[in-house]
Amino acid sequence: MIEDCATLRVDCRNELGEAPLWCKASETLYWVDVVKPGRVFHWSMPDGHIDFWDFDDLVTGLNLIEGGGLLVHGKNRILRFDPATAETFP
Repeated sequence: MIEDCATLRVDCRNELGEAPLWCKASETLYWVDVVKPGRVFHWSMPDGHIDFWDFDDLVTGLNLIEGGGLLVHGKNRILRFDPATAETFP
């Protein structure tokens, strides 16, 4: 008998990971750990790299920007963010 079981792909130790966002072009998964509210995680599927960026505002959501980048929704502002350079733009 074959048993169904889940496979752990990303061992990031989040308290409560939410708001997953998949970027098909870069094959990257982005999400927020709401217990560490300014932290945005990313997992690159092709190379298996996992990391995060810290923001100085509570991050409440993420969107992809046409042409590249992320729109980071904060409690007090919305930022354009370039994942390649980690630069933010108002």
